[in-house]
Amino acid sequence: IFWLIPARLPRDSMPRSPDQLPEGLGARYAPLFTKALSGGVYLPPSPWEVGFLSAAHTPADIRHLAEVL
Repeated sequence: IFWLIPARLPRDSMPRSPDQLPEGLGARYAPLFTKALSGGVYLPPSPWEVGFLSAAHTPADIRHLAEVL
């Protein structure tokens, strides 16, 4: 499971629930989602949702995800 937060946050203030997310997150997430999708990676459609990796994902899939991000 992973949660992408496109914002610079201090390590000691990482959000642990959606109500702790910074304002304007949706506007900052939209370009990330669009760029990832154009690179063949389908991320969760909103920054308030999490993504999942599974045994079906190969090391090549994970490398591709990292390259796109």
